[in-house]
Amino acid sequence: MSNWKLIRVSDIMQNKNDLDINKMYRAGAVNHNSAYRALEIETYEDFVKVLAQLEPGFEEYMVFDKNHYANIPDFNQD
Repeated sequence: MSNWKLIRVSDIMQNKNDLDINKMYRAGAVNHNSAYRALEIETYEDFVKVLAQLEPGFEEYMVFDKNHYANIPDFNQD
């Protein structure tokens, strides 16, 4: 079963990739008050890989610390 989470910019800022959030704002990939869906792709002992659907036309692979990711709310697709 797919595990979706609802991430915010504050979560994106804590990802383990070297993403520049300022460049993402300028490109229109994220907006400050928005929430985005993230699909869990792979889970490891210390981290989780996800594919995040950002603003229309933007998707990004991200890696989160497993403890931080566990505290992100699930996305209910119902």
